[in-house]
Amino acid sequence: MRKSHVDAVIIPGTDPHQSEYTSAHWKLRDWVTGFTGSNGTAVVTLTDAGLWTDSRYFLQAEQELEGTGVTMYKEDGGNDPTTTEWLAENLEEGGVLAVNGLLFSVVQASRLEAFCGENGFRFATDFDPFPEIYADRQALPLDKVFVHEEQYAGESTQSKIKKVLGKAAEHGADATLLSALDEIAWTLNVRCSDVEFNPVTISYAYLSDTVNVFFVDERKIDADVRAYLKECGVEVAPYDSVEKFLEKIKDATVLLDPNKTSPFEFYQYWRNVGDADVLKCIRMLTFLPLEQIDEMDHWEGEQLNKAKEILAYELTKMVHGEEEAEKAQATARGLFSGAADHENMPSTKLDAELVKDGGVGLLAAMVAAGLCGSNREARQLVQQGGVLVDGEKVTDPKAVLTVDALNKGVVIKKGKKIYHKVTL
Repeated sequence: MRKSHVDAVIIPGTDPHQSEYTSAHWKLRDWVTGFTGSNGTAVVTLTDAGLWTDSRYFLQAEQELEGTGVTMYKEDGGNDPTTTEWLAENLEEGGVLAVNGLLFSVVQASRLEAFCGENGFRFATDFDPFPEIYADRQALPLDKVFVHEEQYAGESTQSKIKKVLGKAAEHGADATLLSALDEIAWTLNVRCSDVEFNPVTISYAYLSDTVNVFFVDERKIDADVRAYLKECGVEVAPYDSVEKFLEKIKDATVLLDPNKTSPFEFYQYWRNVGDADVLKCIRMLTFLPLEQIDEMDHWEGEQLNKAKEILAYELTKMVHGEEEAEKAQATARGLFSGAADHENMPSTKLDAELVKDGGVGLLAAMVAAGLCGSNREARQLVQQGGVLVDGEKVTDPKAVLTVDALNKGVVIKKGKKIYHKVTL
């Protein structure tokens, strides 16, 4: 950490597929802390360390962490600080919070980036010290993949692929990338023992109208399984070739879940990338002419903001379509100018049960909208002056949003960049 000028690192208990149960290769949090439960997140600074887990593992964590110098914090059933609350108290302004971006979803990373922006921290997503310090780390498993026969699966692989692509087509897409290991096992009718007590194999699956590809370590595939997959119309490619494969896709619309990444949220995520990363992202992720990108290499200051708009627009257009990209861009520009069309902003319809004495408490509204994970986190943010309601700063945690206002729609601004509309 000192060598890389990192002040804090978050180490989740997951893998690049967002699995709760992982192969031994990805049990990095276990190696650092000694805690072996399936759910838990470690945060390490230069002087302290904590482990956050749920009530299933309180007793186990206390026993396994004893004498390690790592403090256990309860995710539920107590008044312990959340990971971000703890970091806000333990990092100094200008400090660097780092993660291995492969182990975090876009949503998780965007929330951490917003948190860092609100607190004056810097956020790095390329920190992976383990190849240097974890000498006896287990390699990725090489257990053989086998076919889960149709008589037990109940449906053929071809039929399942057709169903998946049918659902993708309903959303205007003709392709999808599966990364969840259980989804891949179900779709392709394959099984393995890469994860203890879970019959899955570490892999990705790309499905489309033109080509289906199973990205997996080819040493795990014998001739019989390869022949079965070929019969199902599925090619086999190396596990680590998926990124290069995706970079070359030009004529397909790939399905992402809009409930997880709305067009506006997706646009805002890329609009807020760091100055040092924007041109690299444009070069790697967009299909703009190289001549145009080369001209941007010398851009500075306000020109970098223009580059961020270009990046956000181009990627949103690829994922959500041109119409949604234009709406997201217009909404973002409107918010900056103070004349936003709130129709395309992320919004939450609050449960009527939250109404008390003619309104909904601001803290309750923020938690219900997903802007904060707890009332305590929301209260701290409000008291620190990090919340605006319809353009006005609110510092009273007892503030109430009236029913009349909510019926029209109330815009809550969290920090410098996150906007959310709440209604009844």
